[in-house]
Amino acid sequence: MFELVKFINVNSSEQNSKEYLQALYQRLETLCDVLGIIIEKKEEILDSDIEALIAERQKRKELCPCRRDQRYVVRTGNHFRGYQRRSKMEKGIDAYIKEQFHLPPVDIRTYSPLTLAYIGDGIYDLIIRSIIVGKGNTKASRLHQETSKLVRAQAQSEMIDLLLPYLSEEETDIYRRGRNAKSPTMAKNATMTDYRKATGFEALMGYLYLKDEFERMVELIKIALGEEEEGKEQTF
Repeated sequence: MFELVKFINVNSSEQNSKEYLQALYQRLETLCDVLGIIIEKKEEILDSDIEALIAERQKRKELCPCRRDQRYVVRTGNHFRGYQRRSKMEKGIDAYIKEQFHLPPVDIRTYSPLTLAYIGDGIYDLIIRSIIVGKGNTKASRLHQETSKLVRAQAQSEMIDLLLPYLSEEETDIYRRGRNAKSPTMAKNATMTDYRKATGFEALMGYLYLKDEFERMVELIKIALGEEEEGKEQTF
């Protein structure tokens, strides 16, 4: 084998044909295979090189936060606009919306009870719809019927009666402010008492939502629904 290597080194040059050089290489490779010798030397990566590669990768991640977040591009006309999609919403829903739409911070105490009831009505309706839809696919008319049973003034009035023992002093105060607020309108098919209590219930929902206390809001709704439908199984 050493004689063959010496022969190759002495007699191989650019003037030799590709076929001739390939034949010499194959002969050397065959002999090395018999002896278990690896003739292709691959560059080894040392520990220091690995540490350097890790440090370089970490540096690129710090300079480009989009490596942690999913980034996608939307084309508008002849321009491309980049957006980042967070893998996890770290803040509450209201705080997240305000951040994304660059809305100024507002002191919740400046909101009137009817304003709290306005947003509370919407978020409570969304939760109830999510519950109803989550129980299975059915006709839209049936979904509307089941949702209406829980969002009407009478149902909300009954819920707040169940929830009063569980409310904190602050939550009770918000409910009373909403209940005592003078509204220019009145819900159809509801007594004045139920309507006022329902307005207080919605004001409480809106207050908890704007405070990013979504878990507390869901907790109270679960208590109300559990008391109202204890021992029953809803099916469509």
